[in-house]
Amino acid sequence: NLLFLAVVYEDPHAADAALYPARCRHLRPRWRELPGRLLDVGFWGRWWVLGARLRDCDVNEEEFGGLPARLRRLSPHHLRSHRNESQFLEKFRPVTLTEEEIRRAEREAAAPARAEGARLGGNAGDP
Repeated sequence: NLLFLAVVYEDPHAADAALYPARCRHLRPRWRELPGRLLDVGFWGRWWVLGARLRDCDVNEEEFGGLPARLRRLSPHHLRSHRNESQFLEKFRPVTLTEEEIRRAEREAAAPARAEGARLGGNAGDP
């Protein structure tokens, strides 16, 4: 890391490796080999090579080949619509029931229990 510039390169050995090729100064990589070992250059928080390689890395172009031309392209408004956002946020809102809705739900839950008790020949409340 060089203040505003960062360089990522491939090192053939870990820094704490005790192997002879890692310790011998004659076998270490030469400076002229650095461009071949360079992985990426970062400047002001942006990685240039990785940014280009990872752009749309999860998109399989062949998968969309059979679609009509108008469906092959997405614009940002297709991804973030107000309706989608409001539906997403709706699931986090608390559910409030009125007293009448609670009584109706309790009656509906009790009805199958009474029917099961009658089928077995006893009261649903009996142990």
